[in-house]
Amino acid sequence: MNYTPNAEGNKLMERWQLKIAVFIFLVCSALVVITYMDYLVTGDLVYSGVAIPWDWLKQWWLCTALLFFIISCLVSAAYMLFREETKRHKVTAFILGLTVMWMDLSGLLDLVWFIIDWLKGRFWLTWDTVWVWSPFYWSARIKWTTTQQMSATAIMVLILGVIWILYGLYLKRSKDKED
Repeated sequence: MNYTPNAEGNKLMERWQLKIAVFIFLVCSALVVITYMDYLVTGDLVYSGVAIPWDWLKQWWLCTALLFFIISCLVSAAYMLFREETKRHKVTAFILGLTVMWMDLSGLLDLVWFIIDWLKGRFWLTWDTVWVWSPFYWSARIKWTTTQQMSATAIMVLILGVIWILYGLYLKRSKDKED
C-alpha cells in the first residue's frame, strides 16, 4: 500500500502502527498465558504430588507445541490479510511466524516458567538440570541440560536477530532504489 505524505495518510499510518502494536501485545500475551497454563498443569500438579503419566505428558507437550505452531501460522495469516500479496509481504509474514515459533523452540518462553517458579519460591533450575520436557529428551531420550538449552536459546535468538537485521537492511536498500 502506498501512503501519501499528507495529514490523512499520516493518521492512517499511525492507526495501523497502533493496531500492529496491539496485535503483537495480544500474541505475546497469548503465548505467556499458554506457558502459564502449561506451568499449572505440568508444574503445580507435579509440585503438589500428583503423578502424571509420562505418555500423557508427551501428548500434552506435543499439543502445546502444535498450539504454538498454529499461533505462528495465524500471525503470518493475519499479517497477510491486510497486505498486498507481494514477495516482500510474504517474506515478512513468514519471518513473523518464524519469530513466534522460535519463542517456543528457543526456550524463551521457558524463562516465563522459571520466573513464575522464582516468584513462588520454588526455583530449582541448575546448569546441569535435565530438561525432560524438551523434545530431545522425550522423543529420543537425549540428555538435554540447562547449559545446552541456554546455549541453543542464545544461538537461536542471535540467528533470528541477524535475520531481522538483514531483512531490514534489504528493505531499506530496496526502498532507496525506488526513490
